[in-house]
Amino acid sequence: MTKHTSPKGKIYFSGSLQGIKHKDPNFSYGLVQYMKSNGYDVLSEHVAARTHDEQDDIFLEKTGIDRRNPSTNDPWISAYKIDMDWVDEADYLIAVVDGASHGVGMEIMRALLKEERGLNKTTILCLVHEDNLDKLSWMLRGVPKEYNNFKVSTYKDLESAIKVVCSLLNTH
Repeated sequence: MTKHTSPKGKIYFSGSLQGIKHKDPNFSYGLVQYMKSNGYDVLSEHVAARTHDEQDDIFLEKTGIDRRNPSTNDPWISAYKIDMDWVDEADYLIAVVDGASHGVGMEIMRALLKEERGLNKTTILCLVHEDNLDKLSWMLRGVPKEYNNFKVSTYKDLESAIKVVCSLLNTH
């Protein structure tokens, strides 16, 4: 796996792959395309793929690992290591938290603890649809205030989510 470079910064995009899928398959894709078109390197852009094949193709292109052929590698261990390395490398973590996801929770926690591990402080934005705010995890609601790099924002559609992301990226 090669280190990524970007003049503006590196973003780890987090969202549920196995659990809750967004109602609009173009939502995450559109959000990631917005970030990329504005000069950011989205390390985990495969998460926003619209189909499983597209997801596997992007992951293969970024990592050299073919998740469709598990006999050549261990895709679970590889995915964990790659994702954790990308979280450590990222300047920003942007997560869609519309439903429960063990993986998204692990990624957010990893980013929160980076500074304690001697790594760069990562700005974390959790996006939750306004209709799902009352279902937001108590763990996310309870992140202590001393983690001033952590924020939860609501959105109602792709356009409003892009505005929130744009505001975050333009203030850091």
